[in-house]
Amino acid sequence: KDLRSHTSITMSERPSDETVKFAKKLAATDAAVREKALSNLQGWIRKQKKPKRMAMLKLWKGLFYCMWMSDKRPVQHELAVALADLLHELPNNVARLAYFSAALETLVREWPGLDFLRMSKFFDLLKQVERAMLEELQRSGWDEELMVQYLAALSGVGYGERAWSIFTNAAESLFPLLRELLAVDGSAPIPLPLSVLERFLAPVLHVMANSTVAAVRKKCAAHLCTEFLDEDDEGELIYREQLLELREVVYKKASARDGVHEDCRGSLVTLYRTIDRELKRREREERMAEEEEEEEEAAAQREQERAEEAAEKATRSVGNKRKRKSKGGSSGAQEKRRRVSEGDADGEAEEEAEEAAEEAGEEAGEGSAGGQRRGRAKNKA
Repeated sequence: KDLRSHTSITMSERPSDETVKFAKKLAATDAAVREKALSNLQGWIRKQKKPKRMAMLKLWKGLFYCMWMSDKRPVQHELAVALADLLHELPNNVARLAYFSAALETLVREWPGLDFLRMSKFFDLLKQVERAMLEELQRSGWDEELMVQYLAALSGVGYGERAWSIFTNAAESLFPLLRELLAVDGSAPIPLPLSVLERFLAPVLHVMANSTVAAVRKKCAAHLCTEFLDEDDEGELIYREQLLELREVVYKKASARDGVHEDCRGSLVTLYRTIDRELKRREREERMAEEEEEEEEAAAQREQERAEEAAEKATRSVGNKRKRKSKGGSSGAQEKRRRVSEGDADGEAEEEAEEAAEEAGEEAGEGSAGGQRRGRAKNKA
């Protein structure tokens, strides 16, 4: 339902005089008056247990023009954070939801009157209000009923042709804010449960399925693709499981018979094909990488086996050489011993022959001496 569809105001819905006074002071041209009104507003807003819709709209009209009057970017950002944090000061979920819905309805109503110089600070205001809403959902433990109410209010912005850029910027900020909220001490964000993620996807896909503004559908699809196809430093998908879930949700939405405008179905089909094509491409790349890795492992294994076989052959060759050397050394020693023994035998034979020759010579000498004596005796005779 369009948040701008309420036209009649009953007496019970009329804001109180106190609310009107706050709104006037918040929209004052004097900065001191606005600052004093803001400081008093925090105490007043804590007492609003069951605020009326028109009271919240009147209050937010004053807050809108308080933001309008602010100058300088740091001051504007500080004011946007302060206005969004008033959501936490409200005493219960009913009051917080009324404050959040009134903020969106006010932005939708006043958006056509903004010039491009002021749009940036109101985009920042929208982002901070959205951040405060997500913080409340996190504190509630992502309560199912509360998520449905907040996200229904957010998706209601996406149907107006006059302020559709509000929703596209809200959708663009939604998941980055979730990542910042779920990151602990600068670490990687904790993944949302898929059931919670599907809840956050619902308003974006619902607007894509029913918005008659083609630019809204195109920007939502581009944002979802950019957000969930984000890669880490190694080129891996950060939100692979979430992307798989997104593909299934988009397929169900695109194939549903009810709840989808026929002029919008093509946008959902295109989004599904884009996601499916990207996932299949990555699956092929992963398979190819796995096959290459297996081939490299097999080549390394074969190389290792060849190296082991070569080492084994070298070991056997060295062993054979040592055996031959050892065998050759033992036979050489035996030959040497044989030669030495043969040399000793020859020496002994030579010594014996020399002794025999000496004995024969002595005997021959003695015989010749005896013959000479006998010959001298005979001559003498």
